Amino acid sequence: MRRVSWFWFLLLFAAIAAIVLVSLFYENAAGETAIIKVDNFLLGTLVDIKAWDQTLDEQAVRAAIQSALDAMRRVESEMSVNVKSSVVHRINDSAGRSKVLAPRSVISVLDSAARVSELSEGAFDVRIGAVSDLWDFASLENPAPPDPQAIAREVRLVAGASVEFSATSGTVYLPTEGMRLDLGGIAKGYAIDVASEALRKAGILNFIVDAGGDMFVSGTRPNGRKWRIGVRDPRRPGDLMCTLLTTDRAIVTSGDYERFFIYEGRRYHHILDPATGYPASECQSVTVIAKEATVADALATAIFVMGPERGLQLADRLQDIECLIVGADGSRCLSSRLGHYLPSVMGLSP
Repeated sequence: MRRVSWFWFLLLFAAIAAIVLVSLFYENAAGETAIIKVDNFLLGTLVDIKAWDQTLDEQAVRAAIQSALDAMRRVESEMSVNVKSSVVHRINDSAGRSKVLAPRSVISVLDSAARVSELSEGAFDVRIGAVSDLWDFASLENPAPPDPQAIAREVRLVAGASVEFSATSGTVYLPTEGMRLDLGGIAKGYAIDVASEALRKAGILNFIVDAGGDMFVSGTRPNGRKWRIGVRDPRRPGDLMCTLLTTDRAIVTSGDYERFFIYEGRRYHHILDPATGYPASECQSVTVIAKEATVADALATAIFVMGPERGLQLADRLQDIECLIVGADGSRCLSSRLGHYLPSVMGLSP
């Protein structure tokens, strides 16, 4: 009889404990601040913004996210070569003929591009538009590289006259007819920075602005921990090389797997070397961590073109810049301080 009573006592105790635990779980879940997510198709990719704030209601957070998306849309309308009414489109159409009035945003991006171009000894160059126009990475039917003579002709424009721009007059001028700007390697990063600033102005400090895998992360997750950002493996879709723990940083990746085609057994991708007009051949992917997405975006392209050895040298001599490089042979190289962003329990996969 004592055994039966003891059994029922234990059963009753377990049931009460379960009820308490479940109640605590739902209480914590109900009290946990929810992350609000809004996405939109902008800048040729899916833009996904996640944000949360304990002091604002859902409607206010959504309004802040919408203001950030609107800011990115303005960048696209100014800098996309695919928008015929854009400022960059007008600059290209006026090459060799006249200066074009440009907003401060375009001047700022051109100034940042010029600095990265100088740092990378020309590995990043927004004058590459005439060359990139020759390549078609969107075609699904019989893709092939352009005529070599056409590439050689347009490369001379990239190495020719400099872009003339002035913050004082607010003008941009391409001195040679046929010159074309392509801000594709930096404008998305700038748009991410603009969106991040819009969220901060709205009082949102905890967020991720993710534009097709290029992002800025701010603050923390609702549990108070840093954001966890996965870096994909360039040759194994769906697999991650590592996870980065970070906050208040931009993470941008340039990879040969984003837009490419295979022709006669060779991979041709969209990251072009300004010196040759052909896809850069020394890397599979480059991930850059920086304080600003504008800088991270341009540097990821520049380091990809420079290759692992020269790219690491550049990253290590720049302050607050870290990178992870996957070479053409699959080898992986880390800048000197990238380990600060890796969880102690994990590192790079072999």
